[in-house]
Amino acid sequence: MPAKPPTFRVRRPVTPVHYVTHSPVLSPDSPVERWGQGRGGRPWRRLRIEVFERDLYTCQLCGRVGREHELDADHVKPVSEGGTDDLNNLQTLCRTPCHRDKTAREAARAANVKRT
Repeated sequence: MPAKPPTFRVRRPVTPVHYVTHSPVLSPDSPVERWGQGRGGRPWRRLRIEVFERDLYTCQLCGRVGREHELDADHVKPVSEGGTDDLNNLQTLCRTPCHRDKTAREAARAANVKRT
């Protein structure tokens, strides 16, 4: 007897109950309408991947090759100092220790500038 081919269930997105019961029509301020806009959203994620691919997933300070979750796209010139999200101003750094240490140095430099 031939084997029965596997069947796959199609999963439909489920609207959370609190949206249905409390607001039948979603307002523009609802979390659903703002998805992908926090901390850069989808455009930043795409740019981040583009930087990783350009740098071959290699930390530009120590040369370590890492996976996506071990790396950060870092601004060479911080946005707080006038840097942009342009590809030329972004580099791949490993999260620990390179990005952590660079961020700490930038924070210390910013604290010294504010005191003077």
